[in-house]
Amino acid sequence: MGNKVVWKSAAHEKVGVVARRGGRPAIVEYTELSTELAEATGPDGKLLYGAGNICNHYFTVAFLKQVAKAYKETPEVMPYHEAHKKVPFADPASGATVVPDSPNGTKLEAFIFDSFPLAAQSALLEVSRTAEFSPVKNPPGSATDSPDTARAMIMAEHAAWVAAAGGSVAGTPASVEISPLLSYSGEGLNSAVEGKCFEGEQLIEPS
Repeated sequence: MGNKVVWKSAAHEKVGVVARRGGRPAIVEYTELSTELAEATGPDGKLLYGAGNICNHYFTVAFLKQVAKAYKETPEVMPYHEAHKKVPFADPASGATVVPDSPNGTKLEAFIFDSFPLAAQSALLEVSRTAEFSPVKNPPGSATDSPDTARAMIMAEHAAWVAAAGGSVAGTPASVEISPLLSYSGEGLNSAVEGKCFEGEQLIEPS
């Protein structure tokens, strides 16, 4: 089993963390991590539980077959997680939809990463947050984790690819996007962007 992580931006960022549970590798959800552990730091001031899980996992087929067999025979090896949610409901008197202000329901969640403790071998790869992780959890207009922040991160990354290939992007913030049909991770862009300046919102794609 392999897993990509980014270091948490703050102690209480809403991401699960990689830890050892019972001596085995595991993901501890942020809702299940105590305040004391979430804020714990080492001698260097770095979070002890800071390896944030971004749900980019790698499994061998043989391992997944092993997990399926183990779960079928002993379901408790991958227990459910409780998630408290705001669940809209129908008012019994009027039939109107009521959207609660606070959580009023419990959802049982199961995750593929709960299979991690079953792995005989595991590896972590810490990756760049700016290149690989911009979650969308909040509505447009929110300051963090919104469609706007995700879009801005992608365009900033693509502008860096253009610059590395000898081109430039005018304007701040960057508003250029590179089609995955042209380049997957910034490779092979020289012929398309070298010596060129891109202004305004543009999609750079194969000619």
